[in-house]
Amino acid sequence: MFENLKTKPEHIDLSVLEEITDGSSDLLHDMLDIFFLQVPKFTMEMEEANSSGEYAKLGAIAHKAKSTVATMGITALIQKMKDFELLAKSGERPEEYAAYIDLFKTNCDKAIKELKDIKSNL
Repeated sequence: MFENLKTKPEHIDLSVLEEITDGSSDLLHDMLDIFFLQVPKFTMEMEEANSSGEYAKLGAIAHKAKSTVATMGITALIQKMKDFELLAKSGERPEEYAAYIDLFKTNCDKAIKELKDIKSNL
C-alpha cells in the first residue's frame, strides 16, 4: 500500500494506517480528507474552550483529538493528548493548556504534510 513512498514518515506509524484501512486506498483517502478538516476544527475549539475557561469541554475535545491522532497513526501524540485530557478535565494547572494545544497543532501540522505525501502516492 505504501511502497511508492520515497521517504518513510517520521510522524506517522504506517502500520496503524494499514491495519485500520485493511489496505484499502479508498478508505484511507476518505480518512485523510476527514482528518485534514478535523485538525483545524479541534485546534480552534480547544483554543476557544481554553480562553473561556471551559476546562471540562476542553478535556472532552482533547479526548476526541486523542482518538483521532491514534487512528491516524500519530503515536507520539497519543499519551500527550491523554495527559492533556485528564489535566483539563481536572481543571488543574490551566497555565499549561496552551502549550498542549500548541503541541497538538505543531505535531498534527507535521503529520498532515506527511499524510498529504502519502495520499498523493497511493
